[in-house]
Amino acid sequence: MDTILGIDHVGLGVRDMTRMTSFYADMFGLEIIASMPEGDHPAIRGLLRSPTAVHSSCLLASRAGGLTLALFRQVDPPPRPIRIDHRYGDIGVTKLRFFVADVHGPRYVRDPEGNLIELSNVSDPPGGAAPVLSAVGVAVTDLDRSLAFYRDVLGLDAMLQAPTGQFSALLDEVTGHPGTTARSCVLGSGRGKGELELVEVTKPRGRSIPFGTQWGDFGYLQLCLYATDGERLAAQAAEEKLDVVLPLQTVDDPDFPAQFMYLRDPDGIPMEVLVYPPGLQPAR
Repeated sequence: MDTILGIDHVGLGVRDMTRMTSFYADMFGLEIIASMPEGDHPAIRGLLRSPTAVHSSCLLASRAGGLTLALFRQVDPPPRPIRIDHRYGDIGVTKLRFFVADVHGPRYVRDPEGNLIELSNVSDPPGGAAPVLSAVGVAVTDLDRSLAFYRDVLGLDAMLQAPTGQFSALLDEVTGHPGTTARSCVLGSGRGKGELELVEVTKPRGRSIPFGTQWGDFGYLQLCLYATDGERLAAQAAEEKLDVVLPLQTVDDPDFPAQFMYLRDPDGIPMEVLVYPPGLQPAR
């Protein structure tokens, strides 16, 4: 799909907006770039299958670049925890990765609501000394199938790390299961920004998304791609026979007349595709 350019943001359903905003600001220097007060948003009622869609949201980003972090707090319909005992490898968006300048090797922390964050050091961090949200990790059931979908169908065509089973010993600590085994690869886009890590945890196997999970539930993490030309995007989704959860919608904002739609990947993981207005695509 040549309309999809790259990864725009990651969304998290949260309990406490103030606490989570403060954490990402204090820990990683992210700044609020936009916020939406609590209100009913008809455009996503179809996504929630509800006559109301009351929520608030906040967008945070680093001045050094990278991906945007979207925090949203659902009010009606009431959100629920996705799992009581969430573990690494459960199917869905599973972690955020920040490039930072002052760690040696990968390190893992969790935010105040338990979402997993990987801290990764590179020799020349894209933000210099400033942390940058660089990648999203998505746990899948079949790495080869998901690789074909995200690369060959959606168009994330840059193989940044070929499929491998080599992980650090910290993986056992993250999963809490000695002898954990996994395969992963990292994709990017030759046309846009962001990195997507696909992870298949082969021992113990990741669990599927619980029935009834919906946008806004606590622990819900959402991958959002960005695209150009909404009508062509919708036509390509139909041609590829993709699972469209929510057809193309228009954002009711005269200053940002974007469009968006929701798709599901082969594991049933929902993702948003945001269509930027002409001339307003984010910098790579």
